Amino acid sequence: MVDPQSLAPLGLTAYESAAYIALLGRPELAPADVAARAKIPRQRVYDVLATLAAKGLCLAQDTNPKTFRAVEPKAALDLLVLEREAALERQRREARDLAERLGEALGPVFAFGHGQNDPLAYVEVLSGAARIAHRALDLARAARFAVNSCV
Repeated sequence: MVDPQSLAPLGLTAYESAAYIALLGRPELAPADVAARAKIPRQRVYDVLATLAAKGLCLAQDTNPKTFRAVEPKAALDLLVLEREAALERQRREARDLAERLGEALGPVFAFGHGQNDPLAYVEVLSGAARIAHRALDLARAARFAVNSCV
């Protein structure tokens, strides 16, 4: 027996999974029978079956009373995978478009904020004789022309 939770990664709810598995066990079932077999509240079974039909997992039969039959699992699950892939592709495209729009909108903010020269950015406050001497040596080694300091 297949665990209904195993269908969750393909986008099925617990009720949808249970109803689909119940439908697989018979050629066709009435909604009341699906509810009983899948342990779904009767008031929810019609919505669940309508969702399964919309997802391509079952077909409604024009009988009286109305009955439903499952679509062959390989075809039905392949369809779910294709739908999930399409949804992921849409999300990826939307995320890329959003990132591009935000990059264009935020670029000037970044440029403005980083284009300003803060006069205090050139001031380095050091304390302690050893630290001052160490930093002075580093500056002297890295200098190409001169080191200006104020003590």
